[in-house]
Amino acid sequence: MSKHWKSLISADLIFTSHLGQVVSKQDDLAFHRAYVFKLQTIKPSERKIKFIEGLAIVSVRVQLTGICR
Repeated sequence: MSKHWKSLISADLIFTSHLGQVVSKQDDLAFHRAYVFKLQTIKPSERKIKFIEGLAIVSVRVQLTGICR
């Protein structure tokens, strides 16, 4: 993952994995670097955006398909 993409992801990221685990930005990036799960498709749904004092809080449910390694 390039430095450019890392800078676009907030340090305060809260991510829920496909197994239901809540992880940090660093955990999520490590997961992708390890190629544990190779994504084949991502279908977003149920997107919610909440604006608070110049910030946007985004929640998106997605259906993932892929291969676990």
